[in-house]
Amino acid sequence: VTGTRLSVRAGHGTGYTRIGVLEDSEAVYVHAIGSGWAHITYGTATAYISTDYLERAMPAPWQLTTSGHFYEGDEAEVRWHDTYGATGYTATVHRDGIFVDSLSTKKPHFTLPEMAPGHYRVSVTATDGSYVSEPAYLHFEVLPIYELHYDANGGTGAPASQLRYGDRPLTLPSQVPVREGYRFLGWI
Repeated sequence: VTGTRLSVRAGHGTGYTRIGVLEDSEAVYVHAIGSGWAHITYGTATAYISTDYLERAMPAPWQLTTSGHFYEGDEAEVRWHDTYGATGYTATVHRDGIFVDSLSTKKPHFTLPEMAPGHYRVSVTATDGSYVSEPAYLHFEVLPIYELHYDANGGTGAPASQLRYGDRPLTLPSQVPVREGYRFLGWI
C-alpha cells in the first residue's frame, strides 16, 4: 500500500462504509481487481481498497491470461507466454484465499476442470523456482438455469423445450408452429 491512511471499504466505491484504514507500506493479499478497486481480506471481513494506492511487492516475468466467461461446471484455460525458456511449470490455485490444488505441466498452459463457485487466484512458478507469474484472477459463479417451453397456443409443431444458462446467448428455434386460420409472427 502506498500513501498514508488508505480507507478500507465495505464495497467497491467511495459510497460504501469505511471499515478501517491501512498505513503506508502495509502489505495486503489481493483476491481480485476490477473497476479500480481491489478485493482484499481485512481481518475476517471482505473489503475493498482503491487500486490507485497499490504497488506490486514483486515484479513478475509472466502475465497469465484467460478467456471467456466462467460459470459453475465450466473449464477455464489459463495460458502464458514464456520468454525465459523454463522446462516445466507448477500452477498453484487458491479459491477464496484457501489453497485448492497444485498442478504440474511442461507446456505454458493448462485447464482448470469444472470449477466450483468462488474467487480464484492462480499463479505459475517455473519448476526450478526461478520465475513466478503475476497472478490471474477468475470468478466462477452460480447463475440461474432457465427452461423455456414453447406453446403453439392451440396449434401444432411447437419446438422442444430449451435450457438457457445464466446470461449465455440462446438461439431461438427456426421451427414454425401451425394453427389453422392463423399466421405465426414470432415468439414473445
